[in-house]
Amino acid sequence: MEKRNALTIFEHDILRVGDTLDARAFRSLARFHDKICDSYFDLGFDCVKFKQYVGIIRVDDLTIEVLPKIDRDGYGRGTELWRTALLEMLAASGFLRADILSNALQSVGKTPLLDIIALQFLAAEEILAREGLLRKYRREAGNVSALKGKLLFTQHVNRNLTKPDKWFTDHSVYDRNHALNGILRLALDILYAVCSSELKARLFAVRLDFLDIPPFHPDSAFMDRLSYDRRTERYREAIDIAWLIVRNLGPAIRYGDSPVFALMFDMNNLFERTVLHLLTVEARRRNDGTVVLRPESRRFWNRMYLRPDILIQRENERIIIDTKWKLPATGGPDEHDLRQVFTYGLYFSAGKVILLYPGTDTDRGLSGKFEPVPAFPNSEVRCEKRYSKLVTTTGRLDKDFAHDFFSELFPI
Repeated sequence: MEKRNALTIFEHDILRVGDTLDARAFRSLARFHDKICDSYFDLGFDCVKFKQYVGIIRVDDLTIEVLPKIDRDGYGRGTELWRTALLEMLAASGFLRADILSNALQSVGKTPLLDIIALQFLAAEEILAREGLLRKYRREAGNVSALKGKLLFTQHVNRNLTKPDKWFTDHSVYDRNHALNGILRLALDILYAVCSSELKARLFAVRLDFLDIPPFHPDSAFMDRLSYDRRTERYREAIDIAWLIVRNLGPAIRYGDSPVFALMFDMNNLFERTVLHLLTVEARRRNDGTVVLRPESRRFWNRMYLRPDILIQRENERIIIDTKWKLPATGGPDEHDLRQVFTYGLYFSAGKVILLYPGTDTDRGLSGKFEPVPAFPNSEVRCEKRYSKLVTTTGRLDKDFAHDFFSELFPI
């Protein structure tokens, strides 16, 4: 434990009650696991075993920082190294802006991850505040001093029998009280409750612009339906960050019960998005007809869909990449992973599939060919297992990763 109320661990680590975790914090985490989200960690007998998620969990007055790791010689478990790697991957995945990343890297180990995310959110919020918060029309039923809209006669008689100057109507209101502003207000309230004292003054100043706006708590279905037009496009960045903050809103903030706040990222998703970003940038730089994209899902059974992580197209060649943030238990690829990428190859007509794992310079790849399917005698699919040293020994992303990857994939 680095501080009295701060703890840094790595993904898949175990926290035990009485060692690094007190009984009250364990009960709060157990309630969060059972009622809100069970994806981030598993519960054992007086212990919490974290999964492949990284980020921040705040329980009571304890802040738990969960960092990524790779158990291979050549990396080590230095917190500064993996904190830098996490920030770099968040930036490459689109969760952090370049200027926020630059400032954060100058103070690695001093600025908590939660404050870094909060700084990006505040920067987006302050731009919206300067431009002016959006106003929208909405319907409202209530008393008004002048008759407008539709008179609700029954409610009017019940409420205004002795108030001749009032009318109870259903009418239109043009103001700032709508879902987008409500989500931002909710995120501001949460950050004000959990962020460090250094940011509270700045958060308080921004909250002053939202005092007349009630918080709105969206669910996943609402966010899936949410779309932007030319008037609301400027809200996209702030809403994306706000959703990260409010999506796992625990009982502590909502009901005053268990003080738990979580801001966590799936390392499988971060690894995939980082590789996709780096390969996309390199393909554009090469300008040789290579296209890197995230393919559309294809249905293969009722409501079940298949979607590989990355598809590379060049002339008539199609290559599937499936990223795996894990290390194979044996020298060869995992059997389940092989079956998965073989199916991708058939469904997406790819002549080659690649299983991409994190690794170091000492890890060696493997290549082979799947046996042809009797029903599809011409469906030859080759498979490669590759290791990417995406993170250097300083925690920064390897600038030559994408260049080297394409050079090996398409040798001259």
